[in-house]
Amino acid sequence: MVHRQDANLLYVVIRGQTLVFDWHKNEFRFEYSSFSKLVPDRRQVPLPDEATLSVRLVVDKTPIEVFINGGVISASFCFLPNGYEHPFEIHSYPTEQVIEDFELHDLASIWS
Repeated sequence: MVHRQDANLLYVVIRGQTLVFDWHKNEFRFEYSSFSKLVPDRRQVPLPDEATLSVRLVVDKTPIEVFINGGVISASFCFLPNGYEHPFEIHSYPTEQVIEDFELHDLASIWS
């Protein structure tokens, strides 16, 4: 659960790529380090206007799927990861962001 507070932005960095929750614009977007110019820019997704949001991320080799409030809003993004030091990071700006009941699961590959 993510609680909207005084933070303007919540950054979830996945393998060097940034998923941004912009509370002032009431949207989330995936900021690719580089993206194709062949497809129009459709990276912003509106968020529900609620004080608390349930956020579920499913991350694979190249896709990221985002589910808000049990799938009421969902989006999929595809990317090729760049070099990164940490596979998963969370930051907020300019103040702290409360995240409740955070769980991280690493699934084993079916190809091993």
